[in-house]
Amino acid sequence: MAHSTESRTKRVLYVTQEPRIGERAELSAERDMVLRTVEHPRRRVEVVVDVLEGADRVELHRAAMSRSYSVVAISGHGWGLGIAKGAGRLGREQGAAALAELLAVSCCPNASILLLGCNTGLVTAAFSSRGLRGAAFDGPVLGGEIRAFLEGYLVGLASGREGRTAFEAACLSLAFESIDAVALARWFAPELDPGQGRYDWVREPPVGRSWSGEASR
Repeated sequence: MAHSTESRTKRVLYVTQEPRIGERAELSAERDMVLRTVEHPRRRVEVVVDVLEGADRVELHRAAMSRSYSVVAISGHGWGLGIAKGAGRLGREQGAAALAELLAVSCCPNASILLLGCNTGLVTAAFSSRGLRGAAFDGPVLGGEIRAFLEGYLVGLASGREGRTAFEAACLSLAFESIDAVALARWFAPELDPGQGRYDWVREPPVGRSWSGEASR
């Protein structure tokens, strides 16, 4: 007897100002593409990636509002997730708050946010205080991070994981595949209190490249 197949499509918005050569090769020049379809005995999972290059914040707002994205990923290159290094501390905090506010009003309520190459100390509190959930990675963006994340996300979905658990598994995949690029990663969510140190997730690996950090949520 044939099993019925559940078909699901998830959409990911990947925002980058200055994609590296590696990113272009891996994501292709197409703005809208089907990354891969994974077959499963009872599931057919498809992840569609929309690539937004050279966008300003107005364009990001429009893009995020246009579709129900499960994940919105932003690369630190050119997006100033440092944030605004030339500004003072207050200016950087205001920049983080402005970006968090933009995503809070633009993204669908159940979207997960992925920040690459950012200053986690600035963004995590700003994002969680506005009801956003996701992960922030502090370290150089070398070009393969988004690919590692998407691979992990697809595998998680195909194995039956739902929304946030698939996202979390994909973040772990990114961290361990891109060990040279990740200096620090932190979860952010409304229930996480930065004052209690509960943001720390993956710390900079010691000499020998073995992870001693512990996931905390």
